[in-house]
Amino acid sequence: MQKLLNVSECADLLHISKHKLYRLTAARQIPTVRIGSKCLFNPECLAEWVREHSIEPGVNHE
Repeated sequence: MQKLLNVSECADLLHISKHKLYRLTAARQIPTVRIGSKCLFNPECLAEWVREHSIEPGVNHE
């Protein structure tokens, strides 16, 4: 099993603020592992989430 990332590590990896990450987590828009009150993030799930939310150049997404 891969090491789970904490909020700071995940925010750094995604180049977003911790505040933005907490908003995405609260809205259930990003894959999260909850252990008690702690939010952790699986790097493999994050990579898949990024791939799913990537926009290909030249493709109209309207």
